[in-house]
Amino acid sequence: MKDNQVAQVSVADFMREFVPGPDLPDGFVAEPFLPANFRRQEAAMYGELCKVANSVLSQGPADQMLVAKDTHRWCDPLDKYDFEDKLSPDVIIYPSHADARRAYTLEDLSSFSDEERKRHENKARTSWLWATLYIEAKADEKYTPFSIPDSMRELETQKEEETQRVAPQTSTQEAAQKTQKQKSTGSAGALSLTTDSLICNMQVSATRSQESFAAPSLSAPVSAGPSTAATPSVPSITHVPTADTPGSRDEVPPFLLQQSSDRLETMEQMSHYVSKVMQRQFLLHFFTIFTCRDVAWLLRWDRAGLVVSEPFILVKNPRLLHTFLYRFARMSDTDRGHDPSVVPATEAEAQLLRSFNKFPPPETWCRETFAGTLVDGWPISKILVPEDDMISEAELMSGTKEERGASEAPGRRMCEFLVGKPTFMNTSVYGRATRCHIAYDVAGDRLVFCKECWRTDTPTSHPEGEVYLRLHSKNVSYIATPIAAGDVHGKNGAHRTRTQEFTKGSNPMLIQYRLILEEIARPLTSYKTSSELITALYLCLRAHEEAWRLAKIIHQDISAGNMLIYWYRTSDGELVWKALLVDWGLCKYEEEMNDPVVRRTRAGTWQFISAVLLRWPTKFMHTIFNDLESFIHVLHWMCLRFHATNMSESQLIAHVRWTYDDIEKDASGNFVGGYQKFLNLFYGSTSFRLLGGSANAGLQSPGLQRLLRELARLCQQHYRWMEPQLPVPDSVLALLQKSQDNPPPAARRKDGHLPPPKTLRRTRQVAQNVSPEPVLETHTAMMEAFEVMLYSPLPWVEDDKVGDRFACAETFLEQQQRQSREASRLSSEMESLAEDRPRKRRVGSSTSSVTTSATESATSESQLGSINENIES
Repeated sequence: MKDNQVAQVSVADFMREFVPGPDLPDGFVAEPFLPANFRRQEAAMYGELCKVANSVLSQGPADQMLVAKDTHRWCDPLDKYDFEDKLSPDVIIYPSHADARRAYTLEDLSSFSDEERKRHENKARTSWLWATLYIEAKADEKYTPFSIPDSMRELETQKEEETQRVAPQTSTQEAAQKTQKQKSTGSAGALSLTTDSLICNMQVSATRSQESFAAPSLSAPVSAGPSTAATPSVPSITHVPTADTPGSRDEVPPFLLQQSSDRLETMEQMSHYVSKVMQRQFLLHFFTIFTCRDVAWLLRWDRAGLVVSEPFILVKNPRLLHTFLYRFARMSDTDRGHDPSVVPATEAEAQLLRSFNKFPPPETWCRETFAGTLVDGWPISKILVPEDDMISEAELMSGTKEERGASEAPGRRMCEFLVGKPTFMNTSVYGRATRCHIAYDVAGDRLVFCKECWRTDTPTSHPEGEVYLRLHSKNVSYIATPIAAGDVHGKNGAHRTRTQEFTKGSNPMLIQYRLILEEIARPLTSYKTSSELITALYLCLRAHEEAWRLAKIIHQDISAGNMLIYWYRTSDGELVWKALLVDWGLCKYEEEMNDPVVRRTRAGTWQFISAVLLRWPTKFMHTIFNDLESFIHVLHWMCLRFHATNMSESQLIAHVRWTYDDIEKDASGNFVGGYQKFLNLFYGSTSFRLLGGSANAGLQSPGLQRLLRELARLCQQHYRWMEPQLPVPDSVLALLQKSQDNPPPAARRKDGHLPPPKTLRRTRQVAQNVSPEPVLETHTAMMEAFEVMLYSPLPWVEDDKVGDRFACAETFLEQQQRQSREASRLSSEMESLAEDRPRKRRVGSSTSSVTTSATESATSESQLGSINENIES
């Protein structure tokens, strides 16, 4: 996790900013913590946390009662759909209503004895769908990702030294009594503070910062016994000096500790658990609590990062926790983080969705994909979209959205869309957090595509709906059709992240955004033949060329997941297909390309970003050439994944990891990669050969192998032209010279629905010697290479599509997808190093962390998440 994605604030600030509400009333009583259960056994902490939390939550409003459950041994059954298991947080706070109870209750306990029921009353199954807060507990400090202030340690050491000085003057019997007394009052190891030291420390803190802490009722009691409103307290709510206190930062080390694998693992674990909750629910933010023995932190996560409170003593200072839980139990669902624009569907609405039977072509695929969204245990939800966000035909043609005022004005009509399980969910807690649904348009009685994400609020970041309006107004072909788009609003305006208000630097705010498209299209991976693959790539290339030529827009995120195949019927009833280039959320306009901010930005999907942008991010800006190179990487990716090549299983695994997932940090701290990509392109090599099909055809036969060869030649020409600009020493180039790839020719079949060629002039021979030329500065040469193949009078030579070769090894696809996700989240908008390896050490969970199956091609490419990052010079 980057420093500018996480911030620490005082407990007072955390409560004031995120958990406002009433203080504990007079006469308030809660169960006490037993100090002995906060020593070395982590499992003993779970019951204590549940006991004390429930004693507070039970005093909440009866109509929204919450309950804390020990879930550390029982996983969520729905995790099977994510191909994960053994993920179980320590303690989860749930609603206590019937729907939630059905999901988390372990079994019918009616046949159990009273003693057995008592042992199980606080134990439950994990249900990400109903979690309102989760608590992570650690008994060993080496797993703590947050620093314990030196002031705590120093005071504890002083107390121990004082005890040792007094000990010689005390009789053996007195010493024994003293030791027993210390144990009974709850010394919980080196992390605990004695009552005297706690009072001393907090009084010192109070004299420094009492004026800034306007919450005296949150004071800590001096007793470890039951918390009551009458318990004596000291005037400060936290024992850590505030950031603006002179010299305070000398006492407190940097609070985020990730130097060891153990600490990093805890951060990864928490991040992944939060991501599971935010994938299953429609949330704007989420609260958690972290405890290390008797020290605790409050945490708030949103799409911009994490805000952590300063630590406080849990066992001897339980009033802070009591007040947090007391307020949390009285917060509305929206204040706890729920998106108010999404509500549970009624039973009648859910039945309406389940009974839908008017599927667009191809009906079988649409029916099966739609059925996959209706999963037992996954509720049907209703998304409310303001009528003002709907896009009319006139607005689409003009390219301008009519201003109609705030989307949440009283009485404003809402359009309703019913959804089940998403077809895609980004696994990152931070960043765009894209979520996609096949949605039922209630008013239109049709299926549509709904995409939700968090967009950056910067002048050069364009809402995708506005981009589509500009593209359609310029008659750009092969793009999707928006029917609604806009920022998601609540009672206080657009939904925005807040973490950036507390972090270092100038991270942009993220705003929740929703886009609804008319077309429901299949992924590029669903192509049937090599000719269909090349046609789809060519049509997307046409869309890219028209977008730049007509609308002055550069896509900047060309990837396998952003090219779709859309089937439809013509006015004559004929069933045909076309390709769509989608996901324009990272695009830039020509008029802003020279903006310093834009010039420092690297965008795209890591596996498909051009070699020079990966290798030298500060040297080159993103231009047309970079996107054209990305098209070539998509073609290589598809060939390696779905066609027979000369690579063995082990060679394929190594090649994909080294060529596409290679990543490291340079001296400036920027993530770099693409070294093998650069070598292949510079020397005109594809580094693999197809087997059979076009590889056995003659040089004149149009086919996949010949196209690969021609595109490699274009890249070589362009990179040789760029050579004087490349910051690579001649000696290094000389040492790395290797023979060029010389594979046989290629192949392809004409398609009756291809548009007329735009650049085709003649059938070109593959040149043996290349001359340095900027051939990829424009679309012309690359489009001609495709058109030579597609419009050849000779028959296209097919290369059979085979099974997914990325699944050739038992865990290769899993590892590749995980590495791809990690490599792609490397930006101020996306990066989270604490996301994909969430494992509780005690459970012995599986090493795989897959969010899609090898057979679920509709979503597998989407795991390669997009990035948009500012590069440090």
